[in-house]
Order: sequence, then structure tokens, then C-alpha cells
Amino acid sequence: MAVTTAHREAGFARKARDVADRVAGTLRSPDVLDTLVDDPGDVLSFADGFSGISLLFTARAAEGIESRTVAHAYLQRAAAAVSRVYPRNPGLYLETAGLAFALDAAASVGGGYGKALATVDQALIEVVEERCRDIEENPLGPFHRYDVIGGLTGAGRHLLGRAPEHLPTLERVLGALVSLTRSLRYHGETVPALWATHPPNLRSENPYSTRKYGHLNTGLSHGIAGPLALLSLAHARGVAVPGHERAVRTLVALLERLAREDEFGVHWPNAVSLDEWAGVRRAMGRARPSWCYGAPGIARALQLAGEAFGEPGWTALATESVGSFLKVPMEHWAIDHWSLCHGWSGLLHLLRFFRDSAEADRVHHATEDIARRLVTGLADPEALRITTFRETAAPRHGWTTPGFLTGATGLALALHAYASGEPPVAWDAALLVA
Repeated sequence: MAVTTAHREAGFARKARDVADRVAGTLRSPDVLDTLVDDPGDVLSFADGFSGISLLFTARAAEGIESRTVAHAYLQRAAAAVSRVYPRNPGLYLETAGLAFALDAAASVGGGYGKALATVDQALIEVVEERCRDIEENPLGPFHRYDVIGGLTGAGRHLLGRAPEHLPTLERVLGALVSLTRSLRYHGETVPALWATHPPNLRSENPYSTRKYGHLNTGLSHGIAGPLALLSLAHARGVAVPGHERAVRTLVALLERLAREDEFGVHWPNAVSLDEWAGVRRAMGRARPSWCYGAPGIARALQLAGEAFGEPGWTALATESVGSFLKVPMEHWAIDHWSLCHGWSGLLHLLRFFRDSAEADRVHHATEDIARRLVTGLADPEALRITTFRETAAPRHGWTTPGFLTGATGLALALHAYASGEPPVAWDAALLVA
């Protein structure tokens, strides 16, 4: 059963649109965000800063020139901030690639930005080439070298949008990711070169094996699902490199191997330690459903692979994993925020890709339940008070940051897409789901 406009209007579409409009109204000018901060990271990054916020207004470009003007103002602030730093990382959610992505998104709906894009792309290409060389010389290392957030996968998604202009650099990125799917010996075990040589986070409860030997990350944001998504998106657009299909099949096989079953069905742990990889002990339990980890993020990557390579078994596994987490009572999902990254709005948005699947009924009901939860919880303007950049480092209780990945911009974009029922304009490619 597909979700129709009638279903949404009968539910919470109008209220969802109201919340999205309220966020856009609050952020109508970058002047509302005090940028006199000691640490400029929040201002610079695509995850939290001006370039990511511009997408909120780029997505509303059809509403008229005012939205494009606001997006332009944010892009000007972003460009000014980025011009004062030396690019060090190719990651989409950092400064250079994020600005390039946002400029390209704005150009796609209103034209222009050719000179700015050429300048920023050239700076990005230089750090991408450096990262590719690092991977060629040092096949094992931290996941931020290749992931969506700080690594080649995120940069590759922008370059895919800019192909064929930057096809040689895109092909080098894809080649580097393909190379990371080969096997290597590491502390007596054979592991994929995607193995991260550090723990998945800084929590003290990480097991000894993870702290000492690192882990294999499964998620879409930091793990193997990210390269799978990019390689699949590239193949679907006719871009392929030597070993491309073999790499995709290797990544799918890894996810099939790492899948676990519980009383609700198939799921994935966030990360696998060397002991777990070697079979000394079982991997951790079901991950929280989100974009960054677990289903539906991993599920969308598998779905993209199945569609790109004509493998219905892969799309069936993706759908099965979504149906599995939807069988878990919602109060046990452990979601405690509404963000795109690891909260309700990311879940709301990713479910749209499964609304015509074999789990359509569950997806429809869950979508409406999540929308109800969001708009009910945020109906009071006091429930969504947005900090300035000065306050971001230590926001007051009950206040939220303005940015894309974990802030109000991402929430508003997801609610706007839900309310309209139309394909999102430009922005969700940054999540590697399109």
C-alpha cells in the first residue's frame, strides 16, 4: 500500500508544514546567528554551519525569489568562512566539499555559481587526490578516510553530481573505495581493508578487543554501507571502474555475513570487533534504527545496490530488515532526538524509500506515527528554540542547534518533504540515499 497525498493530508501534513515553516521563518536571515565564536568549526561545517542551512531555502526555491535570496545569503557567509581556512579533509560534512555540494544544489534550481563552484571544486580535488594517495600507500587506517562524514565517500557523492566535469577524480575515488574491499592480514586475522584501526567511539565501555584492534563499522555514516551506497549510485548513473561490481558484491556479502537474527528478524550491530569477526564471540545486539547506523540506513544502501545491479535478493534483504525493526515496539527503538542523523526525522525520511515495498503497510503506519510524534512534540514554539552559533558549544537546556545533520534545518527539510509528498529538491543526496 503506497502512501498517498490523501493519507498525509488526513494525518499531519499541515502541522508538519507549519513546523518546517516556523524553522524557516526563524532562520530567514543568517544575521540571526551570532557568529562571533572562538571555535569556527560549527560555522564552517556542512553538518552544522551556513552551507548546510542554505539547503533549507534551496529546497524552497519553487516558492519564489525570496527563498533563493536567503539561500544565497547563507552561501555567501559560508564561502567567506571557508576562504579563511586551508582545506584538510575531503569529507562532505566538513567545510570544502559541503560548500561545493550546497553551491551545486543552489545552481541546480536557480542557475549561476559557476565560478564559485569551479574554485571550490578545485580546492576539493586537491585534498581528494591527497586522500587517495594516502589510502594507496596505507591501506589500513581510520574510517574517516573513506566514510560519508569526513572521507572519500561523501566527497564522491558531490563529484558524482558534478560528473562528467570531474569524472577522472570521481573515478579515482571509486577506485580507492574498490581497493578497500580487498582482504588483508591484521593481527592474525584476514579482514577487509575497510577495517578501522580504532574503536567506533570514545566510550569507556568499548570492549578491550575494540580498543586495541579497532573494528569493522557497518553503518551508512561511518561504515561499509556508505561506500556500498556510492558505488551503487555511480553504477546506476553509468560510472564504473575496474573491480566495481566485484567490490559491491563483496560489500553486500559482508553485510549478509554480519547480519544477525532476533525475535523480530534480521538486524546489524553498529560495529564488529576482531574477536567477533574471528568468531570468538557474537557481535553486539540490534542497533538503534537511524540514518547513521542500523536499518533503515544500511537497508537503503542494500536497496540501492539491488536496484543498480538487478539483484532482487538484496532489495528483499533491505526490505526484510526494515520490516524487522518496525516490528519492535516503538518505545524500544531508543531514539531520543528528532535529528536527521540519529533521530525521528531521519527515520521519517528514509522510510519513504520503502513505502512501495512488501512492508508498505508497516511503513505507512510507522511514517504516520513518527510524523504524529514529531509535530505533537514540536507544536509549542518553546519546544523548538534555536541557538545562535555562539551558544552552540553549550546550548541551553531545551534549545537546539540550527544546522543540517543534527539541528533544526534537517528537521525542517524532512518535515517539508513529508508534507509535500514530492521528491526532495537537491538535499538528500548528502545522506547518500539518492
